[in-house]
Amino acid sequence: MFVSTYEYSIDDKGRLSIPAKFCDAIEKAGLPPILYITRDPKQRLLLVYAKDRYDEIMSNLSNRGREVIRFFASNMQECPIDKQCRVVLSPALREYAGLKRDVSILGTGKNIEIWDRATLKAYETEHETLSIPDDLLY
Repeated sequence: MFVSTYEYSIDDKGRLSIPAKFCDAIEKAGLPPILYITRDPKQRLLLVYAKDRYDEIMSNLSNRGREVIRFFASNMQECPIDKQCRVVLSPALREYAGLKRDVSILGTGKNIEIWDRATLKAYETEHETLSIPDDLLY
């Protein structure tokens, strides 16, 4: 399970450090050290999946139609995690999400999101108040 928000920077080679807790969770789950990264179809951010979640999503896409499969599969990048717990983001993915240098990495349960830091701050300001039912919080 991936939780919390972390702030990192992309280096000149397009490498991005992944939180050590995320790498540890992947290793403890016995999953290969690979992340599957694609474009979010609704917002300018990147969606990141470990192998088990990637397999689940691709299996569920099989009955969603060619356009949905095409969007996810053609934009998906398989990113090996190196010994320093980093991945290399392609220029196309960085450009789509507006990632220059400063990014925020969000653990959202089964998934991970990569945001441009300024874009995330603007989004959070715009969505400052959420309507969350009390039974989910207390």
